[in-house]
Amino acid sequence: MKLVLAVLALGLLLQVGCMMKETVQPPANNQTPPTPISEANNPITPTSFEVAKAKAEAGDADAQYRLGWKYRIGEGVLKDGKEAVKWFRKAAEQNYADAQSTLGWMYLKGEGVEKDSKEALKWYRK
Repeated sequence: MKLVLAVLALGLLLQVGCMMKETVQPPANNQTPPTPISEANNPITPTSFEVAKAKAEAGDADAQYRLGWKYRIGEGVLKDGKEAVKWFRKAAEQNYADAQSTLGWMYLKGEGVEKDSKEALKWYRK
């Protein structure tokens, strides 16, 4: 229980830091991780999804992170937690902090992966 509370506290601190960069919004009622601000301001069309996917496949960490969000929330594509984790991990492995935090959240909640508080803590620490 203490480990879970520590992970949640660390996640909150990381998300506050992310807000300083104006790339994410704080979580609503602690049920879901933050949504990228650009998602609210930029409706997804099939064309823009394909462009984002091409950039992500070319190795662009920001595009990988945003593509992960598209799969996580089902925007422009069918909702798919496993596919979301795949793209978050690609960005996280390139030291993309928002992706690391979101991947930690996915492990903590068991979204797209089996719940694993140790793995969640690993990604939150990065």
